[in-house]
Amino acid sequence: MRYLGIFCLILFASLATSSRPGQSKQTPKQQPQQQSNGGIKIYAASDDGVSISKDNGKTWTIKTTGNGLARNRTTWIFGYKNKLYAGHEPKGLSVSADGGDTWKTKSYNVEGFVQKIGASKNKIYLLTENHVNSYADVLVSENEGDNWKQAKLPKGLIPGVVMGNQIHFTSDKIYCLPESQKVAISQDGGEKWVFKNITAGQRISYLWPIGNKIYIHDGNDNKPLYVSPDNGQSWIDTKLIPQGYVTSVVESGKGDVYVASFEKGVYVSNDNGKTWKLKTKSNGLGSVQIENLIVSGNNKVFATSRFDGGGLSMSDDKGETWKDIIKDTNVYAAFVM
Repeated sequence: MRYLGIFCLILFASLATSSRPGQSKQTPKQQPQQQSNGGIKIYAASDDGVSISKDNGKTWTIKTTGNGLARNRTTWIFGYKNKLYAGHEPKGLSVSADGGDTWKTKSYNVEGFVQKIGASKNKIYLLTENHVNSYADVLVSENEGDNWKQAKLPKGLIPGVVMGNQIHFTSDKIYCLPESQKVAISQDGGEKWVFKNITAGQRISYLWPIGNKIYIHDGNDNKPLYVSPDNGQSWIDTKLIPQGYVTSVVESGKGDVYVASFEKGVYVSNDNGKTWKLKTKSNGLGSVQIENLIVSGNNKVFATSRFDGGGLSMSDDKGETWKDIIKDTNVYAAFVM
């Protein structure tokens, strides 16, 4: 279910299962365009295009190739500096400068679908993957997607399959997990790298940087989740041993941590990891096969899925209860603003 290969990985949340998109299910019912009533704007990447809600997920509009998207099947959505970036499968990149109403196609010079889009130090990064030869590329643009070139990465990263949770882009750093099993960190766009030893006592497959913290996981079932509170200087066992393998880790508020465990649901801690509660379908999740978590403010959390019916679930009480806001369609990623 997971790709094999040489490992490396913005926050945003991330794909940690096979990044091959699934089959489309039922299209969410399209509603008339709504004006914002004080609610947040939610953008969801799905088989059907880019779904947009301006009223906390109550109603949606769907943008497709008819609105300028390069493809309908959208595998990632990301916002940066008043622009939205949508990646597609089997290949394609679209950019919107008007909040998603209209889109323009941008080209990149490699084959493969867009697995992830991020930004760091005023540059846009594109993680692509070619299904045919299992080859991944990390591209960088210094002019908002007009032109692309190969990003500078540490040895042991490319060529090979790079999964979305092995390379992350934050506002001022790039984090990677190369074959050496050391966390590689760059603060200058990849020109220089600092390597941090991992002393967690197990092989690490995925990482998630959040502020000065770095969470790491083995990538297999029933393995503990570790965290570094000091950007890789030391490592602590969180005492959470997820029943499934971890696909996403996010934080919000003071001490609220959310961990997506594929096939099990979302583990929630409201005391900075001291205690954990597992949330499943009985708590309102539309699917327990969660791939990406996204936080908004101190209370809202979103969970994407393209399995077990697929969809987008939302919690507005710090993960205690959940509800479906998109049902019966594959949702690969989401962005909230």
